[in-house]
Amino acid sequence: MAKGSDTSDGKIFVWIALGLVAAGLVLLVLRARGGRLALSVLAVGGSAFVAGFGLYDALTPKAQAIDEATSRLGGGAEVRSLLERLFDQGILTISVEIGLWLVVAGGAVALVGALAGMVSRAKAGAGATEVGTGFAPPPPAPAVEPARDEDSTEERRPDQSLPPPPP
Repeated sequence: MAKGSDTSDGKIFVWIALGLVAAGLVLLVLRARGGRLALSVLAVGGSAFVAGFGLYDALTPKAQAIDEATSRLGGGAEVRSLLERLFDQGILTISVEIGLWLVVAGGAVALVGALAGMVSRAKAGAGATEVGTGFAPPPPAPAVEPARDEDSTEERRPDQSLPPPPP
């Protein structure tokens, strides 16, 4: 029984997935806006490739198996015809296992993450230069009216300002 990583597509998917993980880790620490955008664009391309071709492989398993076996056996039309007959007669069978569906799901999740990374980087770079703490700033201190002298007989009208504080 062959595993997905035994096929040529499986090996490609593994290497691209490892590259996407590495790109995600670099994006967590990279500060330069241009580098982040370029890496996000590469991540979008890689994840779209993995999701798209993984879905294609999942939806066309018989054709993929025949193509792979024909290329490994070095045969032409005769080998392909024989393999198709063996599949049609039920002698050879193929099934799509959970691993390929995980490849499709992982590619889709990586695509969403890469697109979100591109959008959030564009918004963050538009005007914000400081990194926040996640907490709201403290409220302003309440205005306190300075104490007036008790022996002062001056009355203040509402439209007058307060007297300056003592030195």
